[in-house]
Amino acid sequence: MSTFRYRITAVGAGILLIAASLTGCAPTPPALQAQAAEQLRAGVLAVTTAAAAGDYAGAQTALGSVQADLLGAAAAEEVTSARSAEIQAAINLVGADLAAAIAAVTPPPAPPSDDDDSEEDEGNGNNGNGKGNNGNGNGNGGNTSTPAPPPEPTEEPTTEPTEPPASENPGAEPTPESDD
Repeated sequence: MSTFRYRITAVGAGILLIAASLTGCAPTPPALQAQAAEQLRAGVLAVTTAAAAGDYAGAQTALGSVQADLLGAAAAEEVTSARSAEIQAAINLVGADLAAAIAAVTPPPAPPSDDDDSEEDEGNGNNGNGKGNNGNGNGNGGNTSTPAPPPEPTEEPTTEPTEPPASENPGAEPTPESDD
């Protein structure tokens, strides 16, 4: 049995012993009436059973019922304020142990994923309006896939220059070249 389960069982047994000892036959009214003691005893048994089975959330719920029963008994004057304070201290101790046990077995929350396409994205992209990266923006627009390679340049058709005209004035007759 783990230390935690042992501690819960020991505290539960302590509450039961306190409740049982207070319901004895004494000329003065007991610090805890028999009916309230039985109700608390049943609640403590539910807490210890759930905790021993590893159902810490169930044990915490059952402990909440014990708390409510104690408050009801105090309001009905079925328990003295001193005895109520002792039982409440035990409930607080068990509650803290249960909260620690639940925290120990609860996995931490997963970090947010990067492939979320929500509008809250604060990426460095330019909404796909950039050049040189196929319009994916600087931040890749939240796209986690590999961007497509840039298109290969196409060869533009080139035209061979045609023979220059014989003269710059198309209507003029060619002049003979002189040899000076």
